[in-house]
Amino acid sequence: NRRKDDRDIPDTYEFSFKSRNGDLLTVIATVAMIPGTRRSLAALIDITGKKQVESALLQARKKLNLLNRLTFNDIRSSVYVLAGYIDLSRDMVTDPAMIAWIEREKETIRQIDKALGFARDYQDMGLKPAEWQNAEQVFLYAISHLEISHLSRSLDLAGLEIYADPLLEKVFVTLVSNTLTHGGDVSSFSVRYTLSAEEVVIIYEDDGSGIPENMKEKIFDEYA
Repeated sequence: NRRKDDRDIPDTYEFSFKSRNGDLLTVIATVAMIPGTRRSLAALIDITGKKQVESALLQARKKLNLLNRLTFNDIRSSVYVLAGYIDLSRDMVTDPAMIAWIEREKETIRQIDKALGFARDYQDMGLKPAEWQNAEQVFLYAISHLEISHLSRSLDLAGLEIYADPLLEKVFVTLVSNTLTHGGDVSSFSVRYTLSAEEVVIIYEDDGSGIPENMKEKIFDEYA
């Protein structure tokens, strides 16, 4: 088919085979026709070592992920138990000074739980390969998890596809959740993009109260 000038024939292949001594090798082969002839030229590159390293790295990441899950569940269970004991202590105390300390303990527990939630959401980052995603479809699916029937919206992402981690949906969920939680008297939100020769920028906006000037730097703090 290549000699019949079939344009649909791929010119690059990746495959594995056994060498004469029984080793399993993986190669990339590139094949091209020699102009003016019916002969072809093939170049083979041995990528066996690269594939072995990638496989070992993937296995290590999966094991670390499993360890993270087990550790996360153990810590969160302990946090829930500790929070229960603190609530019981609060009910048994009448001293205002002690109550104030207990409230600080409860706030610390809430911060720990928030940090654990952040770790849970992103512990799978990088385990699945990035992929081309339709930004509009991903955003629509993201907001389908939220109660936003009282908000008007403007969506201008038609035709935009981006190469991103599968957690892209979580990014959109977080943006709209922040509007619901911190927007105050918010009535609408919009998402659009701008395109230049160097980059694509996705812009998310709402008409809420915004961030007070003295708090703007905190948006760059972890768990803020």
